[in-house]
Amino acid sequence: NTRRDALELLERNTGKPLWSQKCEAGVTGLPLIKGNQAYLLIRNGELWQLDLQTGEIQERLKFPRPVSSAPAFMTEKEESLVVVGDLEVAYQIGLQPLTIEQVVFLGHGPGSIVAPLLRMGPFVLFAENDRANSCRLRVLDSRNSENRLKQVAETRIPGNVTDRPMIRGRQLFVPANPEQVFALTVSAEDGQPPIVPVGSYQVSNGRNTPVYLFTGPDGLLWMGSSGVRKLELETDALNADTNTAAPGLATQPLQMIGERIFAARRPPYGRSVRFSRLDRNTFQASWLTSLGGSVQETTTNSAGELICLLESGDVFRIRESQLADDPFLLQRNAQIEYDELLETAPKASRLSDGRLSVLTNGKTPKLILIRNSGQIQSELDLPEPAVAPAVDLAEGIVVPHAGRLAFYATRTTGNEDFLLPVVEGKTVPWSVLLRLNDTSLLTVDVEGQMRLLQYRVQPVKHLAEVGEYSLKSPLSFAPVLTAAGDILAVSSEGRLLRMDSQTLSARDEIKLSPAPRNAVWSVGESAFVQLGEESLVCFTQGEQMAEAWRASLEGKSVAGAPFLRDDYWIVPLREGEVVFLSQAEGKVLGRHQINGMPSGGVVQVGQKLLVPTVDGSLLLVPDGTEGGQ
Repeated sequence: NTRRDALELLERNTGKPLWSQKCEAGVTGLPLIKGNQAYLLIRNGELWQLDLQTGEIQERLKFPRPVSSAPAFMTEKEESLVVVGDLEVAYQIGLQPLTIEQVVFLGHGPGSIVAPLLRMGPFVLFAENDRANSCRLRVLDSRNSENRLKQVAETRIPGNVTDRPMIRGRQLFVPANPEQVFALTVSAEDGQPPIVPVGSYQVSNGRNTPVYLFTGPDGLLWMGSSGVRKLELETDALNADTNTAAPGLATQPLQMIGERIFAARRPPYGRSVRFSRLDRNTFQASWLTSLGGSVQETTTNSAGELICLLESGDVFRIRESQLADDPFLLQRNAQIEYDELLETAPKASRLSDGRLSVLTNGKTPKLILIRNSGQIQSELDLPEPAVAPAVDLAEGIVVPHAGRLAFYATRTTGNEDFLLPVVEGKTVPWSVLLRLNDTSLLTVDVEGQMRLLQYRVQPVKHLAEVGEYSLKSPLSFAPVLTAAGDILAVSSEGRLLRMDSQTLSARDEIKLSPAPRNAVWSVGESAFVQLGEESLVCFTQGEQMAEAWRASLEGKSVAGAPFLRDDYWIVPLREGEVVFLSQAEGKVLGRHQINGMPSGGVVQVGQKLLVPTVDGSLLLVPDGTEGGQ
C-alpha cells in the first residue's frame, strides 16, 4: 500500500485487511511464496522473509550491491533462491538461514534485467535487454557438481522484455515490446537443446504497453495489451483469433475464473480504469465498470445539483440528498463513448450558460454538448481535430483548429472562419481561448501573442481582430476573467498582468518571485497565485492591485481555486489536506486531513461543499475551521 507505505495481506473474497507491515522503501516485483513464508525483495537492497500468518519479519538479508529482480526458486525442490543483481552478478541464497551461498558472474549491464525471473523445471530463465531493439533470453542450470548456476543456452528475440514470461508444461511464452509474444519449447532431457523457438505473434502497429499473458490448455494463450486477444500455438506458428476485446492499455494481469476473463485497461491519455468480464471464447462482455477517473469538469444547475464529467466520459448528476446515502454512486446519468485508444485527453470546458463542451480527437473528431441536467444534448462531427477547449459566444460555439477558429452549433449560417497569419508556410499554434462576453473573446498562442476578437455581422459574419498584446514569452497558465471584467494573466517570466478586456492595455504589472506555479485564480475581489512551493499570495483588485497577504504552504501545492465561506478561505492541497485561512490576513485557522488527493477546487451541492479527487471521489468539507481527519 503506497499511501500507507506498508505491506498488507487481504482476505481474497472480502478485501478485509488481515495484517499490515511497515515498508517505507517499497517492494520490487511479486512475493515468492513457500508454505507459510513469503520472500520479498525490498527496494533498499534487502531480502525479507515474512510469516504469512502474522506479517512478522523473520529474517532480513542485505545485499552488498544493488539488485534488480524479485527472487525465484533455483530448482523444483525450492531449497534455494536466486536474485539477479543490477550489474554483472547473480546471488544464490540459502534459506535456513537466509545467506548468500554463491555469487555468480553473468556479465549483464546495469538496468538490463526488468522482467521477473522464471523457474522452468531445473532451469531459471532471465531476459537481458542488452540492446535497444532486442533481448537475450538466457537459461541457467545448477545441476552440476558445484551446485552453481551456469548458463546452458540462450536465444535472441526482437524487442525488449519487461513483463512476466509464462510457462505451461513444456511451452514457454515470452512477451516483448512492442506487443509481441514469442513461443518456445523447453526440454530438460539430455542431448536436447534447453529452449527452441517455435513461433511468434506481433500486434499490427503495436504499442509500448504492458503485455500480460494467461496460459490455457492445448496451446491456448490469452494476451492483454492494447486489447485482449486469444492466440493458439500450433506446430510451428503462434496464430491469433481475429476477434479483439477490451481495447485500451492493460493495467494489470489478466485473471480467469472458469470460462470468464477479467480484464482491466486504461485509455492512453489518462488514468481511469475500465474493468470488464468477458467470455474467454466469444469475448462477449457481461458487464463493464469504470474506476478511478478524475473529475474533469463540473457545473451546477438551477436546482443546486452538481453535474460531474469524469475523465472516463461518465456523467453524473448529484443531489444534496444523495450525499447521506450509499457512499458509492453506481448509476451514471449519461456516458460519452470515447474511442478507447484515444491518444489525447478530451478537452472539456464549462460554457457561459452552464452547459459542458467536450472536444474529442478520435478517428472522427467530435464536439459534444452536455446539458446542465447531465444529459448529452448533441454530438457533432468536426472536419479536423481541435487544439484547445471551446468557448461560446451568442452566435455559437467557437472551436480552435490548427491556424483557424470555426463556429459550430450556430444560431445562423454563413459565419466565416478567423484565420491566423501564415509565416513561412506555418501558423503559430493556439494555446487557449477565453470568453469575455457574448460577442468578444481573447485568444493566446503558444508564443504569448494575445488577440482580442469581436463578432461582427458587417460586411460579413466574422470575428474581427480589434486589439493585440505580446507577452514576449509564453503564458504560464490560462488567463482568467475577473468579476470586474478585467483579464489576469501570468507570463512564463513570472509577470502578473491585469489587462483591460476592451483594449488589452495593461492596467497593472507585478513581478512575482519565486516563479509562480499551478494557476492564477480570481475569486470576487481577490486574486490568488501560488509562488513556488512556499506560499499562497492573495492580491486585492482595487484601483491598483496590491498584495493583501501571503500564507505559508510548507512545501505543498494548491489543487484549485480558494473558496470563500463566511469569513474564511477553504484551500485544497494536492497532498491530501484542506487548509482554512482567515479572509483578511491569510492566517491559518485549521487543517483537515482527507483520504485522497484533491484534483481541483471546492464545488457546491446544495448547502454542502465537496472537494474532487484524482480517483473520481468527492470528499465532504466539514463545517467550521477546526482541524481533523
